[in-house]
Amino acid sequence: QSLGGDKPGIVIPVSLESPGPLGMEVEKRKNAQKTAIIAKVMHGSQAELAGLKRGDIVCHPQSNGTEEIMYDQFIAAAKSGRRPLRFDVRRIESSILGNS
Repeated sequence: QSLGGDKPGIVIPVSLESPGPLGMEVEKRKNAQKTAIIAKVMHGSQAELAGLKRGDIVCHPQSNGTEEIMYDQFIAAAKSGRRPLRFDVRRIESSILGNS
């Protein structure tokens, strides 16, 4: 994390290409903006193949993890069936939190 105010974590670009189920559950974060967070990834799904993990914070693509996607907006895009579905995730790992 830099002193410039970057949010902690690593940013991973995601592109889900296949039509049909994505293979993940998304929840509203308990923040004022009600943004999306990955709650569960199903085994063998395209979400798992893309490397998504529980706890990944869903962000707008090419925002360097600083612009989180609203839960309702992400659900609408996922249900629309438009593919590829492109977004970034910000992953906060315990090793990042422990470093000073």
